[in-house]
Amino acid sequence: MSAALDQYISRVDGTPCMNTVIHLTRGAENHDFVSQRSKLMVFLKGNKMEKQNLQKEDPTLFKYFSEIWKNPEDKILYWVHHLEAVFVSVVSLKGIKDVSQLLNLYAVGKAIRCPPQSDILAEYHRKLNDRCVEEADVDMLAKKCLLSSDDVKLWLEYLTQVSINRKRGAEKAKATRKKNKEKTV
Repeated sequence: MSAALDQYISRVDGTPCMNTVIHLTRGAENHDFVSQRSKLMVFLKGNKMEKQNLQKEDPTLFKYFSEIWKNPEDKILYWVHHLEAVFVSVVSLKGIKDVSQLLNLYAVGKAIRCPPQSDILAEYHRKLNDRCVEEADVDMLAKKCLLSSDDVKLWLEYLTQVSINRKRGAEKAKATRKKNKEKTV
């Protein structure tokens, strides 16, 4: 496996891609992480006594785990879609006191503000009223949700099936209530 990785890295490293160059490096060896796994499980799932013992026995590793799992309060994660690649970016909110500063981030393209894909598609499906979905609508939704047309069709089929199942469930519940009411009378 090591030889295959070296061969792949040597062939791909330095290859041009979308106005830039790909740079690959060899990652860490797995045996280091395997030896730390048991201690990580104690850190994540251990009781209070086990965690205190880990902190006494290996304070540097405990500090390392703590730094990784600490949730930064002054940072937010958001997705930026550029062509077909997706990048995760982190924006520090320290020092932003005014909402207009945050809105300026959206204006210059450093953040995207839009409702979730599921909300957009559910709203469209609600307005559909058992009509047939047109290809132009699928393309418009694909651009709006940053999904492929096939994914949008799959979502709409799913929402249609959920709607059908809910109607059947409501009819079944109505029949059951009627049947139970007739039994008591």
